[in-house]
Amino acid sequence: MFLRLSRQPLHHLLSLRGLRLSSTYTLITPSTPRPRVALIQLNRPKALNALSSPLIAELNSHLLSLDKDTEIGAIVLTGGEKVFAGTH
Repeated sequence: MFLRLSRQPLHHLLSLRGLRLSSTYTLITPSTPRPRVALIQLNRPKALNALSSPLIAELNSHLLSLDKDTEIGAIVLTGGEKVFAGTH
C-alpha cells in the first residue's frame, strides 16, 4: 500500500481537533530496518493497539516527516505480536 499525504489539510485538520504534531513518540515506535524502508510499530500493547486520537496524531506526524524524506521508498505499518490494532 502506498500512502501519500497532503501536508496542509492534515495540519489544518489536526489544529481543528486541538492536536499537535510532535517528534517525540510514545505510542508508535519508528525505525529504519533497512535502506529506504521505514517501519512504524504501534505501541499500545495494554490497549491492544486501540486507535486513539493521540496515537493517530503521532502516526500522522511521523508519516508527514517520512513524506518529506527522499531516502524512504516504502513504509511498513505493523502492530504487536497478538493484534495489529483494535478500535474502541
